[in-house]
Amino acid sequence: MPKPTFYNLKEEKKRRIFQAAVQEFASHKFSEASLNRIVKTAKIPWGSFYQYFDNKEDLYLYIIKELSKYKWDALEQAGVDNIDGDFFNIIREKLIALIELRKQNPDYAHIALLQEMDDSDFIRKVRGDSTKRWKEIIERDKKSGLIKEEIDADVMIDMFYSFLLLNFYRTGLDDEEKFMATLDEAIKIMREGVSVR
Repeated sequence: MPKPTFYNLKEEKKRRIFQAAVQEFASHKFSEASLNRIVKTAKIPWGSFYQYFDNKEDLYLYIIKELSKYKWDALEQAGVDNIDGDFFNIIREKLIALIELRKQNPDYAHIALLQEMDDSDFIRKVRGDSTKRWKEIIERDKKSGLIKEEIDADVMIDMFYSFLLLNFYRTGLDDEEKFMATLDEAIKIMREGVSVR
């Protein structure tokens, strides 16, 4: 997280650093992102970066935290932060709201997408932290009898993330109707299974 000296900066300078980091992390996976480019884009002296952050990991965590706050605030304003329903209903409604967020801030969506494509140790840990909320919802649904007790929450989350990534690759989100139809079919398959009973 940022050092106190960062928070003491003028808003305009903080915004420059934030926007330069967003631009870099939206264009390159974390493992390939360059502090040199961030410093150059932000127009700050190289040495001063370390007065504000310990390293690239520190800066990335700050960016992710800020984007996460923005995302959840926007979801709450859209009325989908506290949905009554199971995991499937919640994930569907959040994806609808996130599609709208992507239109407003495509760089934010690119950062999330590149995070899923990065296999560095640091990013694997970040991803693990970000799935905690979804695991809690799945475990809640297990207790209420909506999801079978024996279902592995990690595998279930991985299946959804894999599905979403594949569809981003295939169509992006330009065809929202097609994306949502495919999502609904995937949800139906996960709810009902594929074997004939």
